[in-house]
Amino acid sequence: MQIDMIPDRIPRFPDQIITPRSLLRAWHTDDAPRLRKAIDANLDYLLPWIPWAREEPTSFETLTARLEGYASSFATGPNWAYAVMSPDESALLGGIGLHQRIGPGGLEIGYWIDREYAGKGLATEVARAITTTAFALDDISHVEIRCDPNNLPSAAIAKRLGFQLIEILPNVGSTPAGTPRDLMVWRLERSGFLLQGTATRRVTDLDTVLADNCAAVDKPFGAAEKTGSAE
Repeated sequence: MQIDMIPDRIPRFPDQIITPRSLLRAWHTDDAPRLRKAIDANLDYLLPWIPWAREEPTSFETLTARLEGYASSFATGPNWAYAVMSPDESALLGGIGLHQRIGPGGLEIGYWIDREYAGKGLATEVARAITTTAFALDDISHVEIRCDPNNLPSAAIAKRLGFQLIEILPNVGSTPAGTPRDLMVWRLERSGFLLQGTATRRVTDLDTVLADNCAAVDKPFGAAEKTGSAE
């Protein structure tokens, strides 16, 4: 699968990405009930790390409008948000997205995983898949993961995937308690990505590269790995 461009150099990413244990797909407005349930069940877990969690709980109408915004932005950018579903779509496992907000040539990854499925390698698996998807676009020179310095699981995921810590931005926001928050910037350059395993070839067959890059994490949810959510 080759990533296409639409007028004005706006990326068009695939509607679905398959990993060994999940299906990443564009959000639908009828996902609102499941998303509402997931947010309510994970709010205290997400609140320390995810800025939008501070706006919760929101009304069902507001949540539906958010999903409509996701759909609109998926078509035109600058944000491409995916629901992380079980392969048969019977369960919502989390969310992940690509965001065009770090300057030319760059995309930022943001993600969260339901606490029921955290700590089992799923966040690494889907972050690996979305990174591969980003680099399938020739215009992308680097991908970043940004997280709170205290969010050690997210930092571990970035390091595990070959991202390098390039800087810590001071006082870029505040914690839920109102104290200043720094932000770690982890970056993977295209050159570094191309040196990773099967990605040394040109990324033109996205389906094949995704399968190759995810093969190492083809394990049941019972397998232990420390993961977490990222901003």
